[in-house]
Amino acid sequence: MPSSLLLRLQRLLRAIGWLAVAGLLLGEIGRWWWLAELFSHFVVFYLALLVPAIFASRGRQLTLAVFSLALISCVARLLPFYLPAAPSVFGRTLSVDTVNLHWQAEDPAPLVAWLQQE
Repeated sequence: MPSSLLLRLQRLLRAIGWLAVAGLLLGEIGRWWWLAELFSHFVVFYLALLVPAIFASRGRQLTLAVFSLALISCVARLLPFYLPAAPSVFGRTLSVDTVNLHWQAEDPAPLVAWLQQE
């Protein structure tokens, strides 16, 4: 691979990494502005974009540090979804269920039985 093509690829990956960092920061200010909150839904994609950007940032300490902190932030946000739930202090865990009822369903007995089972 010619070195100019490699340099262009590294520059492109670093630019994509900076866009991922900008998306993470916009997602953080989403608690004050609804439009910025839309960026908080793509943390998995930011993680996938930051990994190659980190490899393309060799020799650039500041860029590597910013991308690494953003990567740690992504992992910290996603890790609770993959860890088992902690045991409850009270012996029972809270279960939240959502049900979408069809408007023509006239017999609620199966739903009531399922809810009581839970």
